[in-house]
Amino acid sequence: MKLSKCIILVCLLLPTLRAPAADTLQIAPCDEAIMNLFGDIITLSRREGSLQCYVDNQLVYVFSGKGLSNKLILQEPLRPILDEPDKIYVLDVATARIVAWDRFLNVHTTTPLHDDIISPTEFTVTSEHDWLIYDNFYNHILQIHPNEHFPYRWGDKPVSGDIHLYTIGHYVLLYLKDYRQLRICDNNGTTLGEYMLPDSLNVLRVLPLDLQSIGLVCENGVYLWKPNEKSCRYLSIMQDVIFMHAEKSSYILISRQGTIITIP
Repeated sequence: MKLSKCIILVCLLLPTLRAPAADTLQIAPCDEAIMNLFGDIITLSRREGSLQCYVDNQLVYVFSGKGLSNKLILQEPLRPILDEPDKIYVLDVATARIVAWDRFLNVHTTTPLHDDIISPTEFTVTSEHDWLIYDNFYNHILQIHPNEHFPYRWGDKPVSGDIHLYTIGHYVLLYLKDYRQLRICDNNGTTLGEYMLPDSLNVLRVLPLDLQSIGLVCENGVYLWKPNEKSCRYLSIMQDVIFMHAEKSSYILISRQGTIITIP
């Protein structure tokens, strides 16, 4: 009886384990990755200080700073942030400035941060095109309106420690890593909901898909967490995942090694 149960379990698991291998692609190793509305994949290599844009999984555009007359070099860049439909931002912590590109990786602007921002460690852009910057020195999030440089306090609750900011549609998701908590806010900073991460998982990274589905990167792979449904299921054994995207009934994962898999 026990043997029969084991055979049934293996049969159920085999399609899941084989699925990623059925659709696997490879790009250059990277530290961060995003996907725009056009389906282009933009990656960041921190060591090289470069951006790469893949169209239909082919490398088409590259930014490295070496060919620019002003020698714009990314020294300590955070992850790329999209401002749809065609802008890409990167906060360079070392130089305290935000660089903007178009989708073809042509540099548009470089904007120095306000002197009141001492230690910027996180950055995102809201659906209203406002900048949100977390200052780890003062433990607060600052909002900067377009074409302005003066920051305003944002959020109705205190923040501290290691936090990450994500824009999801018309909402902003805060991942308070030290507290293992997710906080959902509107664009004005009003808290709409809070969730604690599953106690049983050692979460290394959070990859939000939407307000209902969150990817949780752990040492043993990736989980799909739906806090409203109180469900969490194992999705893939893939290691070092830096990007996750839901597409109809499938999921696209990208690892730090540049491996792309699609899980049906």
